[in-house]
Amino acid sequence: MMKQQLGDFPHAIDSDSTADFGELEPWTVTKDTVGNELYDASLIAVRGPDADSFLQGQLTCDVREVTLEHSLPGAYCSPKGRVLACLRLFRRGLQLFSQLSCPKLLIAGNHDVYRGDYDSRTLWEVQLPAAAREEGFIWLEDTVWRLGGIAICGTMAWYDYSARSPHLPFGCNDYPHLKKLINHDADYIDWPWSDRAMALFLGKRFAGRLAALQADPTIDQVVVVTHVPIFAAALPPYPQSEIYSLQRAYLGNFTLGDLVRDHGQAIHVVSGHLHRAGQWQISRLGMQPDISFHLVGGEQGQPDAVLLTLPD
Repeated sequence: MMKQQLGDFPHAIDSDSTADFGELEPWTVTKDTVGNELYDASLIAVRGPDADSFLQGQLTCDVREVTLEHSLPGAYCSPKGRVLACLRLFRRGLQLFSQLSCPKLLIAGNHDVYRGDYDSRTLWEVQLPAAAREEGFIWLEDTVWRLGGIAICGTMAWYDYSARSPHLPFGCNDYPHLKKLINHDADYIDWPWSDRAMALFLGKRFAGRLAALQADPTIDQVVVVTHVPIFAAALPPYPQSEIYSLQRAYLGNFTLGDLVRDHGQAIHVVSGHLHRAGQWQISRLGMQPDISFHLVGGEQGQPDAVLLTLPD
């Protein structure tokens, strides 16, 4: 079997990734849950009786699900499947915050590593962190931000199949193959690492940063930020939906949730990825206080944000 090195983790080469699962009961999506404003971006209109079939073969989203009230993220591709134009521009998104004078912290999402002008590995290792720093952001994958006794520690937190649905008869070795049937990330992320190898690598580095904070006597509160949700509260089992039940494996990393739950200084966790808002209290054993878990999600045309209140 071929091997490749990701940091100090050997692992099998395998293309993996994640995706949105669209409408789902009991949280039915009735609006556009992404809601990006276009600002000064250009628009292209395609009209005619064959417009849908023409676009269906060139865009990564299902144009049949696009309506006047509901948009979808996607990319325009060449006949060979190479992304020619990403409809979510990473650098442009960062520039929207250019007028803010406060510290700006950043973690990437799965769509940010979709191949285009650069392959996914180059995006992840070079281009995204460089763009973040050039636009005045702190790249949280390798930096912890501190303010007095408070620290913010983050990671993209790639999925490791720990969120897979327990009622399905599939094991971890099945999900790299199943993903290719239902998940666009399998088509547009071309780095050489498997999902579990990437999750293990990011998790080990994240655990090292948390351990350093645990040993720091000047830090008494830690806010954890992840892209992929790390607690099961955000992804309850829903066997009635076969698609969601399969997708669930690619939507969370509960292994990191166990790690954070055991970290006594962690008081808030903020995650994204699902395009839905939510808030839960995550209980812990012993006398440690609950963790306040927030899922970022917004209404159409509105920015996605959560406001945290830190104890004195």
